[in-house]
Amino acid sequence: MRYTDEHHVAGRPDDVWQALHDPEVLSASIPGCERLIPLGDQEYVAILTAGTHTYRGLLTVRDTAPGSRLTVSLDGRGHHHTLEVGLEVRIGHGPASGTTSVAYDARVHVGGPAGASDHLMRSCSRAVLMTAESVSRSKAP
Repeated sequence: MRYTDEHHVAGRPDDVWQALHDPEVLSASIPGCERLIPLGDQEYVAILTAGTHTYRGLLTVRDTAPGSRLTVSLDGRGHHHTLEVGLEVRIGHGPASGTTSVAYDARVHVGGPAGASDHLMRSCSRAVLMTAESVSRSKAP
């Protein structure tokens, strides 16, 4: 599934950019995130819960155009399902002074047994949308 949207948040683009690279902001913004364990240079082991399913996987934050564009990806595995998330984020000056425009394009794929994966896909899709909106609305420290 795919979700796209754009929000305007208070704060300068540089401050919002820094907030999006803060592990505490990421962890607090991801629904069901139990832990982010740093591995190094913007890579984390993520432990997530979606409904009754727990996933462990690699979460990475990559700067594709430093200061204006980044990609967050998650490749997770659960007992019976897989979870793949890709989130592209674009940051720019907002319409008013002191604001930032944050646009995102989120894609999610859940794999697993038929029937169970349909319900999980809907739950995870909502979680991705909530994550993108929550991160995009986070205020810089």
